[in-house]
Amino acid sequence: MKNVLIYFVFFLFLPFFAFAAEWSEILEKKSYIDALLYCSNLDKDGYTWQLPTRKELLSLSNKYDRGQFWTRDSSPDPNQASYFDFSSRKMNDYEYQEEKINVICVRKVTQNEQKLESRANLAEQRVKQQEEERRQAEIQKQQQEEVHQRQQREKNRKKATWVGLNKWSSRSEKPMDWYDAKYYCDNLNEDGYYDWRLPTISELRTLVKGCFRTESDGPCGVRDSCRAGICWTSSCFASDYPHDSSGYYSKLGDAECLWSKSEKVFESRHVWLLCFGSAWINHEGKLESSHYVRCVR
Repeated sequence: MKNVLIYFVFFLFLPFFAFAAEWSEILEKKSYIDALLYCSNLDKDGYTWQLPTRKELLSLSNKYDRGQFWTRDSSPDPNQASYFDFSSRKMNDYEYQEEKINVICVRKVTQNEQKLESRANLAEQRVKQQEEERRQAEIQKQQQEEVHQRQQREKNRKKATWVGLNKWSSRSEKPMDWYDAKYYCDNLNEDGYYDWRLPTISELRTLVKGCFRTESDGPCGVRDSCRAGICWTSSCFASDYPHDSSGYYSKLGDAECLWSKSEKVFESRHVWLLCFGSAWINHEGKLESSHYVRCVR
């Protein structure tokens, strides 16, 4: 009784035991003789292939739930050959010369191959781990650079700075309309100086970097000597330069729009300004818009 119970448990859980093997593709239905010849003559990866046994086919139970396949298990009848039926999980016999059923070939995977595969999987995991570590390091580096840029912008914003022959004030704490910006500069007392004023559009262009279109010598036509609407060209918009909020286009780290004192010719209620987030030049109404300001002396 004990032996019967052990056999029953073994048979019940047999499909779940791992079977180290490599399988061919399922072939079109063949007779038993043709199936034997096909597997024995199979030249795939330089290994020896053969028809599977019932035990080997049972290891595929989690993959197939129907279908009949030839096995190399011998039949009691010399005129018949054994096959395994996945639907019933039983062995049956057919006339080996007449019946044609499914064929699949198998080869055993050696311990050395298993070790090599295990090493390959381990190496792949290490490569993925190293890639993830590099990705995290790049993210951390980028975050550190962003923090440094923010600190630099804050530093520049809070102090007066020389650029060329001009001294620039710190950036205003908040945006304001143009009239308030002019009043702000006219009454600014910073770094021991009282003679601050709003910059011209040409002076603002001396702060641009990384965008040749709107730098001082760039092709944008808007400058102190040309302030009419006709002076504005597509070069002033710099549409092919991506927006950047880190202050990349400003020598002082600004990413916001700054007022100038340069009024648009024939339309004095509009003033030219420079937006450093995209390094473009445009005009806006003195009262309709609010922007930051840097004063100059």
